[in-house]
Amino acid sequence: MAPSNPKSMVEDGPSEEVWAQLIECDKEVNAIERLNAVYQKRREAVKGIKKFWPTVFDEHAELEPHLQYRDDLQALSHLTDFWLERDPKEPRAFTAEFYFSENPYFSDAVLKKEFKYELVESEGVLPSTAKDVDGMSEAMFAFDWNENIKPQTIKISWKSDDKNLTKLNPRKVEDDDEDDIIDPGSFFNFFEHADDPHDFGPLFSEDLFPEAIDYFHGRGPNSKRAGGEPEEEEGSEDDDSGVEEIDLERPKKKAVMRVFRAVSNGANMLAEGFLFAVAAGLIIAETWRSSRSGAKRRDAVDDQLEELQERVKAMTEQVNSAQRTVEEQLEEIRTSQENVARVLDHIVQIGFRDALAGLRGTPLRTPVLALPARSDVNTPDSSSSPSPTPFDLEDVSSQSDNS
Repeated sequence: MAPSNPKSMVEDGPSEEVWAQLIECDKEVNAIERLNAVYQKRREAVKGIKKFWPTVFDEHAELEPHLQYRDDLQALSHLTDFWLERDPKEPRAFTAEFYFSENPYFSDAVLKKEFKYELVESEGVLPSTAKDVDGMSEAMFAFDWNENIKPQTIKISWKSDDKNLTKLNPRKVEDDDEDDIIDPGSFFNFFEHADDPHDFGPLFSEDLFPEAIDYFHGRGPNSKRAGGEPEEEEGSEDDDSGVEEIDLERPKKKAVMRVFRAVSNGANMLAEGFLFAVAAGLIIAETWRSSRSGAKRRDAVDDQLEELQERVKAMTEQVNSAQRTVEEQLEEIRTSQENVARVLDHIVQIGFRDALAGLRGTPLRTPVLALPARSDVNTPDSSSSPSPTPFDLEDVSSQSDNS
């Protein structure tokens, strides 16, 4: 909630209520800006997780009535990335960017829904957007979502009429009241209508986007698998009973920027622990929560990298083992071939002897043969044996007869 009139705050000095509003505003703006770097790291990490963002959207209980059609779920299953691009002038304003892979429904690679920031006069005066040294401005302290944010519309490039989900499942309203929605129709009506009657903008920026990892694991504040309802805010008028009121003296008049700087510095000190806890929780998300007792969660990204490294190591070992097996089999084949070659040489020599024995006493002249050494057969004494020389088969025949 923004201060009703920042100008009067300067003239009269901030009241206790205004001080609380200023601190809350500064905390919110600083948290958005600081966590943006954390979300960027998360964005890179979840790219390797299959169906991460489709699972997150499907798991959110408040989106269930808007994802009732099968084609909507099919189209959303092609969602590869979801990002909130913040307005540099006002970080609470943003453009929701939906990145899709190739799909049969539309040709757009990115669908964008801009929640445009517009200045609104307060008592006839526009608040200043000039930032002080701490990055705060009057306009930031006067920010109000319903007053300053104007949702925009885009036209989706549908591939055909039978794939035009907003035409097949249009938004249905009462005849006498267009604000009374009977059936929200397709989820993609969200893009082609300028209004945001279901408050998807705050839902995305305050719940679904920052708690995406918890929703992926079914542990989000509004998760369907959690089965619970959002906790009611604690505190009521009765909570103040018995608490002594402290009458704080009004601060003296100060310049606007000095007040803003003081609030910013104080808020930074108060919020430091909270911001650190949130950032650590987002980065060190684990696949399974060990318990509700507050045990630290392991970093899901590190787990995945470790798993991939183990798989690569196992595959490398399998390849090395297969290579060794092949080498052993090749060595066995070479040994077998050498043995067969030696046996064949021996058989050939015996066959020649038997054939020459049958030629004795015939007019045929026995030829002189030279048996070359086999270069591909390594016999045990091949290194010391002399190279073969021609020999007369008649000598072999005569030797065979004498034996």
